[in-house]
Amino acid sequence: MNANYMSDISFSTPESVEEKLIAANLVMQSLPEFYKLFSLKKEIILKHISSEFFSGKSEVSDIKCIIKDSKVIAIISYLSSTDLKILQIMSVQKLLSMTDSQDKNHVKLRLRHHLESVQPILDDYFYLSRIAVLPEYRGKKLGQEALKYFIKLGSSYQKLALHVNKENKPAISMYSRAGFEFSNESSYWDYPLMIKSN
Repeated sequence: MNANYMSDISFSTPESVEEKLIAANLVMQSLPEFYKLFSLKKEIILKHISSEFFSGKSEVSDIKCIIKDSKVIAIISYLSSTDLKILQIMSVQKLLSMTDSQDKNHVKLRLRHHLESVQPILDDYFYLSRIAVLPEYRGKKLGQEALKYFIKLGSSYQKLALHVNKENKPAISMYSRAGFEFSNESSYWDYPLMIKSN
C-alpha cells in the first residue's frame, strides 16, 4: 500500500445522516450473527445502532469513522471493559423491547446460547468492541490502521482485548501480527478473547 493512500485518511466521529447510516451498517456487518438473533428488520436495527452513537449507553458510543475522500470507509469503536457488561445489557434490553412479544422467548433463548459461546472478560482491559471496513476497501490495510489507532488510544491500559469469531482467520491473523494472543482457555469458545499487553 502506498504511503499517500494512508496519508489521505482521517479518524472522526460520524456527523451527517449519511455518515451515521454507513457507520451503523458497518457496526451491523462487524457482528451480523448477533443482530440476526433479534429477528428485526434491518432498518429498525440500523436506527437503533445510530441512536447509540454518542449516547454513553452502548458499546458503540465511542465510535470513530475512517474517512477517505469525504467518505466513511471503516469504523472502530472501543471502551473500558469495566463498562462493557452493563452497556451490553442496556443495548440488548432496548433491542428486546422492539422485538415482537410472541418472539421474545425465542430471542432470549438464542441470546443465551450466543452468550454461552463468548469467552467472559474477567479483567479491566481497553476493549475493541467493533471494527469493520467496507467490502470494496478491504485488503488495503485499513483494518491494520484502525487497530494501530486503537492500540495508541489504549496506551494507558496495561492490557488491550477483543473478541474474535474463531472462524474469521483473516481477522485472527491481523490481530496476531499486532501482538494479540489467545488466552489458555480460548479454545473452548466460538468467540474467544485475544489480549495484548502494553
